[in-house]
Amino acid sequence: MACAGDVPTIGDLAAVDFLRRIRPGAQDPVVNVVDLMTLQPHEEHPHGLSSGEFDSLFTTDKPIIFAYHGYPC
Repeated sequence: MACAGDVPTIGDLAAVDFLRRIRPGAQDPVVNVVDLMTLQPHEEHPHGLSSGEFDSLFTTDKPIIFAYHGYPC
């Protein structure tokens, strides 16, 4: 799970807490994105992550649930 913003972060953490209670031992990582521009490729924005960095955080073989409230500028 991934999130950006204070309210979505609280929601994500509550959801992961719930999932861990009903599935003890499950791996449910949370990525809190503070700078949305890091989600852009490094070639498109100086804050962007390389493909390897992005894949190490978000994996390449599982869906990501991203909680976000707002619109990109």
